Amino acid sequence: MADALANSQAADKEDPLWRSRHQVPIDDMDSIALMTGNSNRPLAEKAAANLGMKLLDGTVKKFADGEIAVAFDEKDVVSKHIYII
Repeated sequence: MADALANSQAADKEDPLWRSRHQVPIDDMDSIALMTGNSNRPLAEKAAANLGMKLLDGTVKKFADGEIAVAFDEKDVVSKHIYII
C-alpha cells in the first residue's frame, strides 16, 4: 500500500499544477521569478522590491499593427514558478 501511495505522489508531482492543486507553499524564493510587461512597470518594480527580488529582464518588441512580443531568456525561467505582474 505504501508503494502505491508513493507512486501516486510521484506521478502527481509530474503535473505542473500539483503545487497549486494541493496548496503546497513555495519554501524556496530562488524558485520564483517575477515578470512584467509594459502596462504597470512601477507597480511590478515595487512588488519585486517588497519581496527582495528583481524583475526578469525581457525584450519587448512592438509591431506596426500595435501587437507586442515579449521574450525572456530561457535559463531564467526553466524550473521556476513564474508570476506575471
